[in-house]
Amino acid sequence: MTSKSDGCVLHYTSTEKLKLSIGVDAFDAKIIDHVYENGRGAILFESPITLIGDAVFEDCDNLTNVVIPDSVTEIGCYTFNGCRSLLSIKLSDNIKEIGNSTFSFCSNLASIIIPDSVTEIGSGAFQYCTSLASIKLPINITSIRCAIFQNCSQLESVIIGNKVDRIESGAFFSCSSLKEVIIPKSVTSVGPYTFDGCRGLTSIYCRPSTPPCSDFNMSEDSFSKYKIYVPAASLTAYKMTRPWNSYPDNIIVED
Repeated sequence: MTSKSDGCVLHYTSTEKLKLSIGVDAFDAKIIDHVYENGRGAILFESPITLIGDAVFEDCDNLTNVVIPDSVTEIGCYTFNGCRSLLSIKLSDNIKEIGNSTFSFCSNLASIIIPDSVTEIGSGAFQYCTSLASIKLPINITSIRCAIFQNCSQLESVIIGNKVDRIESGAFFSCSSLKEVIIPKSVTSVGPYTFDGCRGLTSIYCRPSTPPCSDFNMSEDSFSKYKIYVPAASLTAYKMTRPWNSYPDNIIVED
């Protein structure tokens, strides 16, 4: 469709030509053309882009696929919010930052590969992605932001990297299909409402040797049904530390 270099073209598929919400900071290069034919579109820029700004594709209900050029290092807030027909997206291999609520309410997005170049994923980035079944978080992020997977009702599996030191409020709120979570050794704090509404959750593997500080209330979220697996040397510490000690009989040594 175009002969421009990869960083100058953003490809997509859609049932119609997109009507973009273009603001002053939408991209960091000038759009020189926007072509569309037979369900395939291409946005052409005068130079390689490094930024896709806030809400550029918000509520583009007909968008089904996007290929983001490898020159892009940042995606803003709400960029794909409400793209309910989005089935897949190829992220840049050089992306470093994904903004708040970037993919929220993308209800048909079943999977996404986030490259390990990413160091920051904003709050609510995937909330209400109700078809998302599994995700591997990049190895270089240090915090799981609040409500990042809120109401991802089909999410069964999440892999958390070993550099994460903080899981913020409501990170997995109402992930009703989530069966188990491994909290890596690096985590020092877990926020309130983190596992509220996780009705399918049966096992939490908590691997920090020092119990993470937390202000969630286990008794309010039926933690009595969970098994909390901890390191053998830390068993006593977990059974004596709030809120983990709310159900000491459910805290057992991981084999």
